[in-house]
Parts: sequence; structure tokens; C-alpha cells
Amino acid sequence: MRSNPSCLFSPRSAKLRKLGGETQAEQYRMAGSFASRPIEGVMPFAAIDLWIGKTFFIPLIIKLCQITRQTQFAMSRLFWFAATCDGLYRAETLIQSLIFGVLCVVALLTAAFRADFPARSMMPFRLLSLGLFAFDLMGALSKGDWAGIEFWVFVLFAEYAATIRTIPPGPTPKRRHSAKTVRQSGQGGSPFLRLARSNSALFEARA
Repeated sequence: MRSNPSCLFSPRSAKLRKLGGETQAEQYRMAGSFASRPIEGVMPFAAIDLWIGKTFFIPLIIKLCQITRQTQFAMSRLFWFAATCDGLYRAETLIQSLIFGVLCVVALLTAAFRADFPARSMMPFRLLSLGLFAFDLMGALSKGDWAGIEFWVFVLFAEYAATIRTIPPGPTPKRRHSAKTVRQSGQGGSPFLRLARSNSALFEARA
């Protein structure tokens, strides 16, 4: 049963919904609506998930989409393909190699033929991935071995990219003047041509 959307705007839980000076509804519109809206019982986990995505992942994904002119769903499938390739590269047993090999082929086909199709992401899976990433990060800090930690980075980027629903337009580059406009304004050509134009204009003015 879905929760009543009006409970998201009740005055009783206004303080819980505040995160960085913005209401939860504003954060959903800015960062994209997440796959499942939180209910009152799991509000702290939803706030943590929203803050982590908004702070570390979503701005970078939006910037990358604006630079490459790709959709957020294509970026999600690209990061999933990178994660499966990394898992296949670091597989230690035959079973792991078979599993990641199949996942790699599926991710490749999905990224090739369904790149821009809408993708979904679940908050429990994102929180589980964050927990496993934190566990591997503590192990890497204690042992000094950072190999394999990038797998969860790819997974988290892929999952948070799927939560974005709209990509804001990037900054429009300044248009360069065309050669025809420069020639018409008398600023094109070599310095000698510009000097000749100015001298001819001076003589015409005296005449």
C-alpha cells in the first residue's frame, strides 16, 4: 500500500524532512525522484541516501551527462557495464568468472540496444551497496590494499544515475563570429589588408 503523499508535507515531520535548507519535495525535483518514496518509519535512511546521492554522485553524473550529451540512463548502463567488467577482471574462481561473464554480456547488450530506456533504482539496494563500499573502504585503509574497491564506486554511480529523471541544460557556449561576419565588419584578413581598407576609407572621406 502506498503512503499518502500529503504526509510528506505535514508540519509534524518538517524538521526531519529538512536537509541542507531544502524540503524533501524540492530535493526530489532537483535530484530526480527516487524509485521509492520513503515512509515515516524509514525516514532517516531515506535522508542519508538522499544526502549521499546529492552530495557525492548526482552532481558529477549531471556534469558528465552535460559534457557527453548522453542521458542519465545511458550513463547508468555504462557504469553497470564498467562494474561487470571490473568484476570479471578480478574474479578468482570459475563460478565467479561465469557469473560476471554473463552479466558483462547482458550489460553490454543493454547498453548498446537499450541505452536511453528508463532505468529504476531501489533505495535498499543503494544502502546495501553503500554499506559494502564502507566495509571494503575500511579494509583497504587497514590493509593498504585498494584493489577491487572501485567495483562499488561503479555500482553506486550506476544506481544514483538511474534515480535522476531530468538533466538540467548545461551552460551555452559563446558563439564565435563566422568568417563572413568578420569580413563584413572589416576585421578579417592580414594587418596589411586592414591598413589598406582604413587608408581607402580615409581617402574617400577626404574626397
